[in-house]
Amino acid sequence: MTLVQAISIGHALDVDGASSGIVQQAFAHAVNLGIGGEMWTLLAADRPDLPFGIRTASHDFGCLDLRPGDRVGVRSGFVGIRSGSTCRVVDCRSAQRWQPAPQDTFAPGVGSRLALVAAAASDRAWHGAAPMAQAVRSALGVPDALRTVLGCVVGHGPGSTPSGDDVLVGIFAVLTASRSGAAGAAAVRSLDQMMRPLLPGTTDISMQLLRQASRGLVGRAVHELICAISSETNLQALRIAIQRVVETGVTSGADTCMGLLAFAPSYFLSDDERAAA
Repeated sequence: MTLVQAISIGHALDVDGASSGIVQQAFAHAVNLGIGGEMWTLLAADRPDLPFGIRTASHDFGCLDLRPGDRVGVRSGFVGIRSGSTCRVVDCRSAQRWQPAPQDTFAPGVGSRLALVAAAASDRAWHGAAPMAQAVRSALGVPDALRTVLGCVVGHGPGSTPSGDDVLVGIFAVLTASRSGAAGAAAVRSLDQMMRPLLPGTTDISMQLLRQASRGLVGRAVHELICAISSETNLQALRIAIQRVVETGVTSGADTCMGLLAFAPSYFLSDDERAAA
């Protein structure tokens, strides 16, 4: 038996009950598990937390030789993965639980902070990401138009999580923020209704991440970027928060920022700031 220690677990996980599943995908720094209809992710030590993530002390999962289809069992704070006669066990009992910080107040200056996000993300994002984000913004509230636009966004673009899907994660991150209120919740319902039938057209990983994002379950890096945008964060801390998102994947983090930037001005700026923009 190989024992792996968990450092932190996501706020959406229940590792104390009993459930089972399988390994879906195995990579060097992340392993996706299908458990109870959700995608849980084992994360290397240097990866940011996820709502359904288990960040471990391991830096590379290659030595564990995990394979798609391996059986997974969860019970009493342990996650066991069995392949043949070998068992790997992740001990979550003493892991710290990541809880997202509240986003109750938005300090003045959101527009200038969003400008810094745009400056950092625009050159790195896929060239089609910003137009996709703006197309979704323009079609929101017009069901037929939104259905057509989402058909050209979900599953489209480069990457194992296609750029269009990353854009939608950024959009959902804005709309599910507390600042967006009832208007954001209504927009989420509309987007989610139109998006769900299209999910079989994207990758398995992206499908799960989009389902989670539509429920406000976004990763720690994106959540902390929104917190930094909302508060009077010092410039260095804001730049660090931006960098953590923008440097995710080849273009994934920057594409997420394109979705965030398309929607944040309408939902995050005060009336005075919108009038002055």
